[in-house]
Amino acid sequence: MKKYFHLHIAIYLFVIILASGCAQQVGPTGGPKDESPPKITGSFPENFSTGYNGNKIKLRFDEFVQLKDLNSKLIISPPLKETPEFRIKGKTLELSFSDTLYPNTTYNFQFGDGIVDITEGNPLDSNLFVFSTGAQIDSLFVQGTISNAFNHSAEKQVMVMLYDKFIDSLPYSSTPIYFTKTKEDGSFRIKYMKEGKYKLFALKDGNGNYFFDMPD
Repeated sequence: MKKYFHLHIAIYLFVIILASGCAQQVGPTGGPKDESPPKITGSFPENFSTGYNGNKIKLRFDEFVQLKDLNSKLIISPPLKETPEFRIKGKTLELSFSDTLYPNTTYNFQFGDGIVDITEGNPLDSNLFVFSTGAQIDSLFVQGTISNAFNHSAEKQVMVMLYDKFIDSLPYSSTPIYFTKTKEDGSFRIKYMKEGKYKLFALKDGNGNYFFDMPD
């Protein structure tokens, strides 16, 4: 009986020691930081498609994404009159617009860092989507630098707008046929243009409507 009692105590102590060892908490180590940007795995229409005249674009990604102020960061050239509507369903982003597209024109959508993954906020790896309403993708471009005329400093986030007409009142009355915004160093590049002659106008657009309408 005495031996059994000592054996019982030994087993009991062993269980306590084992339980206390198992109860030690260790903080989660996690894993390597996600530095991979989301990628487009499919789209409708396909990137660089021709002959498209629909009113929706669908982009499918390899991971879940979220929008980061996309309304202000999205650049569409030629510009649309109405801002597209955005809807995320699963890993797919749908952009729908009501504008009638110009015939035989190449459109490009620049997303900037307006689409990011939901884990670390990594921006989309390729922020350019292009399609044409005609039979070919226009391939000409114009580039340059915008600087302040008084101190020669770089002018960033300035709208650079191109018109295919040449009357002086265009910036007051018409939206541009192509446009982009300057980078931090004042440089710009407008791509996928059709051959022609254009009037160029640079503007700090305070209200984002593509018009020179002082004081905004």
